[in-house]
Amino acid sequence: AQAKGPGMVEGVKIAFRNRPFITVTVIYLMAWLCIQFVQNNLLLYVKYWIGAESQFGTLVMAVQVSAFVFVLVWARIAQRIGKQNVYYVGMSFWVLVSIALFFVQRGQVSLLFVLAVLAGVGVAIGYLIPWSMLPDVIELDELETGQRREGVFYGFFVFLQKLGISLGLAFSNFVLEAAGYINQVPGQPDPQQPEAVLTALRLFVGPVPAVILLLSFLVVRSYPITREKHAAMRAELER
Repeated sequence: AQAKGPGMVEGVKIAFRNRPFITVTVIYLMAWLCIQFVQNNLLLYVKYWIGAESQFGTLVMAVQVSAFVFVLVWARIAQRIGKQNVYYVGMSFWVLVSIALFFVQRGQVSLLFVLAVLAGVGVAIGYLIPWSMLPDVIELDELETGQRREGVFYGFFVFLQKLGISLGLAFSNFVLEAAGYINQVPGQPDPQQPEAVLTALRLFVGPVPAVILLLSFLVVRSYPITREKHAAMRAELER
C-alpha cells in the first residue's frame, strides 16, 4: 500500500525547514503559555487574593464572551491593516490588563469584571492570529514545493498547544509549591495562603503574561508574510 504522507522524521524536517512556520509556532506557543498561566491561576487568584470565589464562573464567562465577539471584530480589521498590526493592537490591550491585574486590591470585584472584558480583546488575538497565519505558511510551502502538506503543519500546531498547556501547568505548580501553597482540606475552612503564594498568583495572572506578550512582539515583527506578499502568493498559486 502506498504511504499516506511523510513519516514523523520527514514531517519534522518539513516543518523546521519552513522559517515562517517556525515564527508562527513561536508566536502560538507564547500566546498559549500566557493563556495557560492565567487559566491555571485565575481561580486561586480570585479566591485567595480578591476574595470573590462565588463570582468566578461569571468572570470567566465575561472573558469568553468578550473574546468571541472580538475574534469576529479582529478578523474583519485584519483584512484591512494586516495580521501583524492587529496582533500589536490587540495584544497591547492584554499587556495593559495584565499589568493592571497585579495592582487590583482585595474586594475590587467590579474593577476585575471591567478588566476581564478588556482581557477578552487580547485573548481573542491569541486564538485568531496564529491560526490565521498558519494557512499562509501552508500556501507558501505549496508555492515553494508544489505539495499540499497541511497535515504536517496542523499536527505540529496541535502538539504545541498540548505542550503549552503542560509547560504552563508544570511551571505554575512548581512555583506555587516552592512559595508554600497550602492545599485545602475537604470540610475545613479555606487556608490562609502565605504572602509569597499571593504574590506568585498576582504575578502569574499579571506581569508574567505581560512580559511573554511583549517578547512575542519581536517574533511577530520577524514574520515574513505581509498582507502584500500574501496577495502576491495567492495570485501566483491561482496562476
